[in-house]
Amino acid sequence: MGSIIFKTIVGIIAGVAVWAVVEPFKPSYGTPQWGIFELILMWGWAIALGASVGFMNGMQRGSRSHALREMGFGVLFAVIGVSVGRGLSAPFAALIQSPLAVIGRTGALALIGMGMGAGIGYCTLVVRRGVQGAVGGLIGGGIAGFVFDLVGSMLQGITLPMQGAVNGAVGEVGAPSRAITAALMCGAIALMIGIVEALSKSAWLRLELGRNEGKEWVIDKPMMTLGRHERADIPLFGDANVAPNHAVIQKQGGSYIVVDQGSPVGIGVNGQRVSQHTLQPNDVLQLGSVNLRFITKNVKAPKRGPEPGRAQAFPIGGQVPMPQPQIQPQMPQPHTPMGQPIFDPTVAVPAQPTFAPAATPTLLALDGPLTGQRFPITMPVELGRESQQVSLAFDSSASRRHTRIDPQGTQVSVSDLGSTNGTFINGQRVTNGIAKSGDIIKVGATSFRIES
Repeated sequence: MGSIIFKTIVGIIAGVAVWAVVEPFKPSYGTPQWGIFELILMWGWAIALGASVGFMNGMQRGSRSHALREMGFGVLFAVIGVSVGRGLSAPFAALIQSPLAVIGRTGALALIGMGMGAGIGYCTLVVRRGVQGAVGGLIGGGIAGFVFDLVGSMLQGITLPMQGAVNGAVGEVGAPSRAITAALMCGAIALMIGIVEALSKSAWLRLELGRNEGKEWVIDKPMMTLGRHERADIPLFGDANVAPNHAVIQKQGGSYIVVDQGSPVGIGVNGQRVSQHTLQPNDVLQLGSVNLRFITKNVKAPKRGPEPGRAQAFPIGGQVPMPQPQIQPQMPQPHTPMGQPIFDPTVAVPAQPTFAPAATPTLLALDGPLTGQRFPITMPVELGRESQQVSLAFDSSASRRHTRIDPQGTQVSVSDLGSTNGTFINGQRVTNGIAKSGDIIKVGATSFRIES
């Protein structure tokens, strides 16, 4: 709630500040320059609000990289949204000079606010947030438009004498209304964006142990990366054991699956090391010394039985111990008419068999900043400069979307995605190929070995 109120206050300040800068340069009402004045005023609101809300959203994610990127996108998309909304509002704007002025202004500013809110919400490049912003902007702009004429009527007795327009002379009484509109629309857009986001979030992670305890990240993308990289969706700083690309959380239907990306120390869930795990409400995810609690809205944590492997030491290398054979408890046995048990209680129950997990192909990075990191191939994985799974942002020889690797038993299928410098298996350039354990895959200037 605190962040929502803070966003609202910042929105009000941004809107009023723009009005204070632009208002002194307003032309005479009804002149051709008046339309330009209104457009500059609205663009100013879009730039100020888009920059401030985008920057705050980015800082909430935990890094300056996010803050600067979302601030830039917030400004760009907010200006585009205002321009589109202004075009859509033309039918309503035509009613402003009629007896239906309140309806016309309410509809016009609602559509302009919707465009501005959609642009600001989409600064994270998540469509869902753009829709949330559009709803917030529609409500905020509608409120501002509804009170515009009401404020002007109430204050015209003060503003007209100040302009020297008395005894029926024509004057422009919109300055106070525009000031209040700036505060209401920008503040309401920021408020409603925050409220709609809070009401619509369904799953999120809360940092419970580590730097910036209490910070939360909403899981609002099909795949979100966790790690020490500045551009990770959930950046975790302050612990060298957290790899730059440590893990990903994938949304599959209504489930959320955390997958280790071959990090040196691995990931843990509720104290046990896992390679991947379907998260349940209140699960605690460990990455190095960082603890993150998985929370879902209106869902209670399921009751868990004794966790396998509890109180057992983990061997070096992080292999999860095999479950120990369990002895079935002896139950009271029915008796024959002679009073003798049917089963001999001195006979031991056979131990339950154990099963070794199937081998999973893994990419082992052999050079570059990823040296030594392992990436299990449990599902299709993309490699490239803009990949959210195996990021090669440091490799100028790699394309944005370079190579796709699909698991095929203990082997992998390698598909080049139209890269500039090609994909190689054991030194041979391939478009599509199969790599087995021990083969070397080269993507850009980075080499990986397949291990099974």
